Amino acid sequence: MRRPKIVIIGYPNFTELAREVLQSSHVPSWIDIEVKESPLQLLSDYSRESIRQLQAQYDGDPSTILISGDRSSLILKNELKNLVIPVKVSGFDVLKAIENTNVKEITVLNFGENFTHLNDFPEQLNVTFLQESFRTRKQAKKILEQLRHDGVQEVIGGSWISTIAESYGMKGIFYYSHSSMFNAIQSALHVLNAYRNEMEKATLFKTIVDMNKKGIITTDENLNITLVNFSVEKLLRIKKQNMIGQNIDTIIPNLITEKQLKENQPQHDILFKFNNVSLVADIVPVILEGEIIGLMIALDDVISLQETELQIRKKINKKALKAPYTFKDIIGTSASIRETIKMATKFSQSQSSVLIQAETGTGKELFAQSIHNASNRRNHSFVALNTAALPENLLNSELFGYEEGSFTGAKKGGKPGLFEIAHKGTIFLDEISELPLHLQSTLLRVIQEKEVMRIGGEKVIPVDVRVISASNKNLAEHIKENKFREDLYYRINVLQLNLPPLRERIEDIPILLDHFVSSDLAIRNDILHSDELISLLTSYHWPGNIREFENIMERFKVFCQDEELSQTNIISNMKKALHPTPNHAPPISLKDDNIISLDDVEINLINNALALTNGNKEEAAKRLGISRTTLWRKLKQNE
Repeated sequence: MRRPKIVIIGYPNFTELAREVLQSSHVPSWIDIEVKESPLQLLSDYSRESIRQLQAQYDGDPSTILISGDRSSLILKNELKNLVIPVKVSGFDVLKAIENTNVKEITVLNFGENFTHLNDFPEQLNVTFLQESFRTRKQAKKILEQLRHDGVQEVIGGSWISTIAESYGMKGIFYYSHSSMFNAIQSALHVLNAYRNEMEKATLFKTIVDMNKKGIITTDENLNITLVNFSVEKLLRIKKQNMIGQNIDTIIPNLITEKQLKENQPQHDILFKFNNVSLVADIVPVILEGEIIGLMIALDDVISLQETELQIRKKINKKALKAPYTFKDIIGTSASIRETIKMATKFSQSQSSVLIQAETGTGKELFAQSIHNASNRRNHSFVALNTAALPENLLNSELFGYEEGSFTGAKKGGKPGLFEIAHKGTIFLDEISELPLHLQSTLLRVIQEKEVMRIGGEKVIPVDVRVISASNKNLAEHIKENKFREDLYYRINVLQLNLPPLRERIEDIPILLDHFVSSDLAIRNDILHSDELISLLTSYHWPGNIREFENIMERFKVFCQDEELSQTNIISNMKKALHPTPNHAPPISLKDDNIISLDDVEINLINNALALTNGNKEEAAKRLGISRTTLWRKLKQNE
């Protein structure tokens, strides 16, 4: 784009005046000034070659303004498409010229037409005006010869007349003044300032359009394309030059309907196919003073929108999206755990729902995260929720989200639910047996329809989520008791994974012992893996499984602090860690006939409950599902 320019064209005395005026004028640095002396000789005989040169240099450039004499500007306006500003000759200019005369009869010789306003000069000036006009060089010379013959000594005129008058024995007086030239230059500056403001707006608009990741198309009132950005070329795979000037219906058939034009309203989320690519369009009318002057169309491809939506969802709740564990983090080499990992690995390659059935503390979320990280959803969200950890009134909004103002205390702007956040990824619902019945029906609909609706919302939001559920309860029994929906059970139980409890994989205890103890305590391997210690640990029932094992090992490490770690005190500390209350019983053992004593099982469970609650009998009774009185009675019986 050319820099804005002012070109002043005229005969030497005209351009000399222009340079003088420019010295006292403030011209911004972003405007170029060119003062061009042109051998006009006589404007009516203006050289066609000179016209062609001007046309080649400036014709049609809106950033170039030409300034010329009052009469010569008429020729330039006819020959060029540029804005041409004439230096107007006013009555004041003629009065200034009269000051330089010594005669009472003033002769004004002008190209084209006479000045009508000279006749209005007051009689008090005590001068007489004679005006002559010409259109050709021949006419001008003939008038000058006649004036010389009539004894005229001075003549007022423009550039050419004031110069050649001397050759006829007369004094030529130039009628252009400093103020008239100054006014013409100021007019050009005002126009270029307005032009620059418009160009700045246009450039800003173009920059916004070009940097926009969406495809932007603008049209005129006839729906002919006036602008496209790079993203449109990329989306439609059509070069810009092949779209500009074309009707939008030629490029994207049937995108704009008569109904849309008549409604005169923005249209959003219009889905359509173009070259087998799914695109979405927003169409907004451009309205000026109540009249549509064009359309603005924003295009995007559906896949890009989904990726953008995913990134936004990830930023909303980063904490819930972490899935750090993989199958490599599962400790154990027993046949049962290896078979479970093998089965879970197969499940990870499917998109079907998984139900993990296992006792508490067996690592249900560890397996859920490992399945997620081994699946093709690994690069997307993993969202975990323990349904028993939240009050019923919060579960609905947490799972499915809510809109602003849907209830007292609702956040401004609303909040997305965990299903929205987990879009394209995995949601893990632990202790699903505790989900209230009315939310079970909502969950069933979400899984079936793959869409959610926020509380207080009217918009259906599509979601693509794999559901992994977990329970330490027998869901089949819950169905019989009408505590769990049978149809939901079959939806979440397409694939079932049963995790072995620790008592069924006791061969993994030495490995677990190394993992939880060796890194913190300097115990010789022969002592840590002594038959007595391993027998002590493998004969324990482990109702809390791996979680309980980790807790007991933590307690054991505390007991071992500042002690000499011999085999005797290690066994003693481990017994205290296993049974921290004085009312402990020996671990369960198998009889010769492989029958477990029910009394041993009962007291062992009681002691484990007391250990987990640090001896709090009331809390232990709650965990065992018995009254505090019953707990006291059973403890008395086993004293």
